[in-house]
Amino acid sequence: MKGYVQDIESIAVKNEDFRQVLYTARNCQLVVMALKPKEEIGAEVHKLDQFFRVEEGSGEAVLDGIRTAISAGFAVVVPAGTNHNIINTGSVPLKLYTLYAPPNHRDGVVHHTRADAEADNEHFDGETTEYRVECAPGGEYFAGALHEINEDDALFDFNHPLESQPLKFEAKIIGIL
Repeated sequence: MKGYVQDIESIAVKNEDFRQVLYTARNCQLVVMALKPKEEIGAEVHKLDQFFRVEEGSGEAVLDGIRTAISAGFAVVVPAGTNHNIINTGSVPLKLYTLYAPPNHRDGVVHHTRADAEADNEHFDGETTEYRVECAPGGEYFAGALHEINEDDALFDFNHPLESQPLKFEAKIIGIL
């Protein structure tokens, strides 16, 4: 399916990873995060805009030194160039999702802990979640999301009439858009 349509509140609340990139488009990226009690994202400045939405827990948003209490339902918009941090001040995990515009992280990256994130010097590499697949030479194209790839096969999600049925096919990459 082209785009991303899911229950983001439920996904964010169930998430236990510090950071998990769910979807990367050319101009924006959706990421869920979970901060342990007293944990923070860490003060940072981006050359991009960022949006946070808190789904569970409580904390503080710090934008250019101004601290504001946040809790479930709060949104935080961080314009490019703003020194910012999100801090969990509560006793339970702070669950949130964030949108980067444009993307900031490598598509599909998962950092289980903040230490994992700090140790991984990854950045957006231009690869997005979506791929186009031609079903037959000269045939129809379907947008799909690549969910998993290994040595022998790949798992795609297509918005197609046969989407609930397993299909096996050979694929040849002829180009990347």
